[in-house]
Amino acid sequence: MALADPPHNGSRTVCVNCKLQKKKCDKMSPRCGQCVRKKVECRYGFQDTEQTSFPVRPFLAGPIAYDPTIQSSRLLSDTFSNMLISEPATIESALYLQVYRILRATGQNFDDVKVRYFRGMHTFLPIISPECLNYDLGNSQFAPPPTSVSILLLSMCLITYHPEFSYRQDIERIDQASLYLTTKSLFTQVQSSSPDSLRLIQAGIIIAIYEYSSGRNNDAFATIGYCARMGISSRLHLTTPFQATGGPTAMQEEESNTHWGIFISRAPEIQVELMTESDDLYLSDLLGSKRLPRLPGDTLSKRGGFASIARAAWLLDQALMALSETDQDLRIARLKNLDYILQKSLAVGLNQAGGDRGSWCTGNAINMRTLFIIHRHIVDQLSAPTVTEREIQNTYTALDTITMMMVDIAATQDGLSLVLIDTLPSNVSYVIQAALAHLRDNHPMSDKRIHAENQLRRTLGILHKRWKNMS
Repeated sequence: MALADPPHNGSRTVCVNCKLQKKKCDKMSPRCGQCVRKKVECRYGFQDTEQTSFPVRPFLAGPIAYDPTIQSSRLLSDTFSNMLISEPATIESALYLQVYRILRATGQNFDDVKVRYFRGMHTFLPIISPECLNYDLGNSQFAPPPTSVSILLLSMCLITYHPEFSYRQDIERIDQASLYLTTKSLFTQVQSSSPDSLRLIQAGIIIAIYEYSSGRNNDAFATIGYCARMGISSRLHLTTPFQATGGPTAMQEEESNTHWGIFISRAPEIQVELMTESDDLYLSDLLGSKRLPRLPGDTLSKRGGFASIARAAWLLDQALMALSETDQDLRIARLKNLDYILQKSLAVGLNQAGGDRGSWCTGNAINMRTLFIIHRHIVDQLSAPTVTEREIQNTYTALDTITMMMVDIAATQDGLSLVLIDTLPSNVSYVIQAALAHLRDNHPMSDKRIHAENQLRRTLGILHKRWKNMS
């Protein structure tokens, strides 16, 4: 039976398929020319999607009207109602249309989200292959993508969104907390009703990173723990290793990086060997050998940067485990050994980064954070017989050095816009706060200290504005 003509005001709206694919639509009824040529179902279910208009709803007054839970429920209800107008035939098309409506409510489209994601988070945690994602989305012109792909797009929207990023002034901006609750709700629905998949794991990792960045640490632990279980169920940990020079396929590299993305975000307690000077392993080699990678020597290695993050996460985990050692002498000895390895890793990482943002910066930030943890603990153990006067002086020197390095890094971020702050790993905020604490506790008030503190606080302020603005 032919579809009824869609309602229109003055001129017919484009069909759903042409709108989603940004194709020119001849607006013919009952099927447009594009849909006839591609032999797909043609629906004129949307009103003009450039106008994110929602149904009339009961009026809410007072603080409850702005509560994130209420706002999230309204967003889900509104987008669900608008999606039903299109009469989707499958759960895949239903979720795809609902996610599309949510993105439009943020003032973005799929292309906006992809550009921001691959310019930002992807540079320091490359778990998604642009080639593979574009392939998945390219197939959506013939059929809606799997629900896991739709929820992945929504998670990418979440981690790249800020109300001030919206270029549209004709819509009510969604706050970050409401978008987070909306994303988490749909993610939970999909993971409860769909089989485990690579895309669903990637969506979970991105949500966990957002939770870490916005201070929801307990939620992040739960989310990344679920991703780890999905990874085991999907046998990601058994991915066949590929050689760095062997030219892995995009899918192989994506699976490998996703596996290590879970490890980096979770820093699990695993048994691996410390590196020797003869080791020269890429991150992918760990899949077979279970050994920690040595930082490669070539400055052009993208995998080397990702390997440095995995190595830094493991060293942080080792430092935290060392702190739980009850024998004080053994604890100090383990921390000293880690300090030596960390300083070498940081020196290589800084040289490789060359002042540019990217995966090396993430590993460097983790290493700096771990060095702060180690040396601040040693300062607290001044009475320990195993800590000599020289080592105490070396500890203060190390803390001063890392602090001034962070001040210099912060100085290079002066004038960085809120949009471009996404190119800076959010874990830098931990290092800045540690540097501020060191200046406060161990340096007398002076012009130099005031200048350093102001420099650090400026960068910390924009990081907090980007990630902590949850109200």
